[in-house]
Amino acid sequence: MGFITAPAAELNTKPAPFMASFSSQGPNVITPQILTPDITAPGVNIIAAYTQARSPTDRSYDKRRTPFITESGTSMACPHVAGVVGLLIEDALP
Repeated sequence: MGFITAPAAELNTKPAPFMASFSSQGPNVITPQILTPDITAPGVNIIAAYTQARSPTDRSYDKRRTPFITESGTSMACPHVAGVVGLLIEDALP
């Protein structure tokens, strides 16, 4: 079971945490009013469910099948954010 805890500063952490190069780090060049993201989520090397109907490479000669695959991108971070928002809404309801 996971837990949501209050954020805390971690000093002298090695290596230091970093944002993925494809993540929005602000400020936005096109819309300068957008300074930074309000929320971030992990989106690099996330283990996710994968169809066994095709191979990981989608090549005809690749006969491997796997129920999970490692992917990166905003589409991998979105479920984390959606889950947290769902928990926050659930907690706010009477």
